[in-house]
Amino acid sequence: MKVPESGSGGGVVRLRRGGGLAQARLLAENFLKVHGLDPDRHVLFQNPTSSSWLFWVKTPEADGPASRTLLVLSLFMAQDQEYLRLSSPILSLPAEGVDPNLYRRLLDLNSEMVCAALATVSLEIHVVAVRPVGDAGLNELEDLLVRVAGYANLFRTQLSEEFGIPVWELASVVEGNDEGIDLQTLG
Repeated sequence: MKVPESGSGGGVVRLRRGGGLAQARLLAENFLKVHGLDPDRHVLFQNPTSSSWLFWVKTPEADGPASRTLLVLSLFMAQDQEYLRLSSPILSLPAEGVDPNLYRRLLDLNSEMVCAALATVSLEIHVVAVRPVGDAGLNELEDLLVRVAGYANLFRTQLSEEFGIPVWELASVVEGNDEGIDLQTLG
């Protein structure tokens, strides 16, 4: 998987309520544009019932330089309703020999999290937030992004050290494609 380059953000389009998946796509594209990312360069896939964009989020570290967290912003239809999903892979699970206590720990952490959860996706652990698009706006999307990126940074190292599981890493990155959203500029 390769992360697309960022480019000029272009203009922002006004949204109207109740516009279905096309309006939800405009919300996602506006969000990326507001943060200087070109939605066309960050699109992972699009089809009539879903869309996804892949981008980095730069988060400040308390005792060091900023870290980068990969986020996937997805829109999809389920039971005739549009949903938005933010997901960030944090750990890579081995094919065999996973400590069963890890799953109990994930459930315990989920009980403490707000508007997000830890989930397994194939052989990875992700931080995930899902909500109906409804009347969501840029502020709600930013709030979810801050939560997902924050939890990803919090639990990535903690769980890796606690269970000896490697931190998730992108297989390959095209040189110069590390632009993203800087959490210090949000809010």
